[in-house]
Amino acid sequence: MAAKDVGKVMTLIIPAMDQPLQGPGGGGRCRDHARREGTRTRFSPVPPVPPVMRRDTMTRMDELATGFIPGTMLRTPSGDVAVENLGPGDCVLAASGEMRRICWIGLIAAHPPTVGRRDAYLVHVAAHACAQGRPARDLQVLPDMAMGQSVHDEVLVPARELTNGATIATVPGGVMECWGIVLDRAAVVLANGLPVGVGMAQARPGGLPRILTRGPLVAARRAGLAGRAQDMGWRVSTCMDVHAMVDGRRLRGDVKDGVACFIFPATARHVRVVSRTFVPADWAACDDRRALGLAVRRISLGDGMRMAEVDPADPRIAPAFHAPLHPDGTDGAEGTAWRWTRETLSLPCALWRTGTQARGREVMLRLEFDAAASQCWVLPAVPVRTFHPDPATLRRPAHRRRSADYGAFDGAPSAS
Repeated sequence: MAAKDVGKVMTLIIPAMDQPLQGPGGGGRCRDHARREGTRTRFSPVPPVPPVMRRDTMTRMDELATGFIPGTMLRTPSGDVAVENLGPGDCVLAASGEMRRICWIGLIAAHPPTVGRRDAYLVHVAAHACAQGRPARDLQVLPDMAMGQSVHDEVLVPARELTNGATIATVPGGVMECWGIVLDRAAVVLANGLPVGVGMAQARPGGLPRILTRGPLVAARRAGLAGRAQDMGWRVSTCMDVHAMVDGRRLRGDVKDGVACFIFPATARHVRVVSRTFVPADWAACDDRRALGLAVRRISLGDGMRMAEVDPADPRIAPAFHAPLHPDGTDGAEGTAWRWTRETLSLPCALWRTGTQARGREVMLRLEFDAAASQCWVLPAVPVRTFHPDPATLRRPAHRRRSADYGAFDGAPSAS
């Protein structure tokens, strides 16, 4: 195997991704990676060096590698090992039970050069989001990571197509570098117990699961994940928790049937309308990843008797809205017109300190929005556990107490 240093990136030359990496004497054995920390690592004989390929077949490994976030546990013959603790020559277990040898591993860019830091995101997969033990613990993957639900899946779907805003959600930003792995053969491996594809983009389709981004199979998988989220305690709500923040203080106001009214002093300097947000791509198969808040139809300010309408296109509040999708400067279907807010709608005090709004001591803000256009997931309720000490145990000398004698949770009887 020929190697050469190009800056800080090591480039190796190997055969095509769908061919086994073998030398003249056949493939070598994998390194035996110790399972427990602190134990001595034993190595099998070093695999023979494969023949050097012609220059027209040379490929940079960082372009072929599949990226994993640091801390991801990959299944190996000796157990689960963090990706950063693996090295060339180590083996990982494929979902089929076969072993695949790592022929290159190193740090690579987590996102393409065309993706800026502001637009970069990761996908967080909660533990047991796909099924019990899949994944066994929380997992963060790149948006293009092809995921399955079971080891027998014949179809893999990129993580970005499976987000639902609950058990599989996007995380803005994230790491800029990750650990890239190239195997001797493309395979489906287990990352935190979840089947994921490695080297699938460069491999031949024969014998490997297909990668789909649209279609009825993807829709069915999305529906199954949504049902799984509800089984885990998540629920869908159209309550966007609309409230106002007036000079740093929360103001609930009157919110009902798509109309929110807030009354605050005319001397207020900083007024913001805050709501929950949702991502359209989490609810339907689309590429719209804007964080949408409220579908606002009309904004009015005044003293309750005289109300003046505020145009969402006003330069003083326009940055609080998403750019309109239609040429007429609005969103929505035919016959409707609204503008989507971001998480926060900031209103400058100049809006109510001039004209008729400045006559009274209080200002009324009236916000009309489409209550059915927004929806979000609500976190499952955390069970409350109450500690009940055992009075008989407290009377015993401290040196004669056992850990199980100190009390019980939720009224359960303590051990005696």
